[in-house]
Amino acid sequence: MCDSLSISTQTPSSNKRGSAQAPQEIWELVIEHLADDKKALNACSEVCHRFLPRSQALLFAYWDPRDEMEERTILNIKRLEDIVLVSQHIATHIRKFWVFLGPPDDSGAATRYPDGAMGLIARLLPKLPNIHVMYLLPLSPGAMADWKDDGAVSRSLKAALLATLQRAVIFECVTLKSLRNFDLAFLSAASRIRRLDMQSVPVPQEPLTFLDQSPSFDPNPRRKCVVGSMMYYFATGRCPERFVNYCLDHPDSPLELGQLRSLSLRDPTDSTGANPISRLLQFCASTLVNLTLAYNSRIGEYFLNLRLNSRTYA
Repeated sequence: MCDSLSISTQTPSSNKRGSAQAPQEIWELVIEHLADDKKALNACSEVCHRFLPRSQALLFAYWDPRDEMEERTILNIKRLEDIVLVSQHIATHIRKFWVFLGPPDDSGAATRYPDGAMGLIARLLPKLPNIHVMYLLPLSPGAMADWKDDGAVSRSLKAALLATLQRAVIFECVTLKSLRNFDLAFLSAASRIRRLDMQSVPVPQEPLTFLDQSPSFDPNPRRKCVVGSMMYYFATGRCPERFVNYCLDHPDSPLELGQLRSLSLRDPTDSTGANPISRLLQFCASTLVNLTLAYNSRIGEYFLNLRLNSRTYA
């Protein structure tokens, strides 16, 4: 129970004047409490002009247009494009964006963008100047069919999308399911990849050249894309060792693996995993903080002489 009771003698009109004189920071703190309630934020943005700036910033900071119905996904993208055209300040709030590039036969096809969506996205992204994080899942054989064919998206739209990616994008998570040069070139357009998952990646016969054989990508500026975390999944005969060896053997490789802080190794075998994994661990031992192992072979012998900040065995 409280020790004292205060009773306000202010009239409703004086309360109204007091709230009107409250600093903008107070109003923004009120909005922060509603950050996870999109309906409430939308209502606040329409009810009071003092709520409008911060509520709009939170509404559009993280934007995912996907819907269970393909028609609604297309409609959501078109609506955002219309909003950005009418109210250009909205575009400055958008920091995170979902782009799902999945082939029609992918197991996650339910979340794949419908036909025509990538053309809209390619037209929309260049209008969003502050895109910082892009969720990209996954890159796999046929995954770029939505927009890489000339018949699907015009060359100018491709250039606009790639220019956006090369500007300042951080990929939150990329699941790599193939080592085609097109996929590698797409990765190299980013400035950072927070988590790179390599799952049962087939090893192609073609040389790994990243941007060199990908005319759709502008090779300049060729900056480093730093990979912060990597999950390395093995299946017999499908180890992406050429990818790792290429990154380690070529100092000019667009992907920088030397700053890995977290590495998870799943089901490596003696025949497929020992050489590239031992090289990778030696290469990033000075920065690696967390190492997770799941294996039943002698590959662990390669880790005994490495000095890591900490190790986690799973």
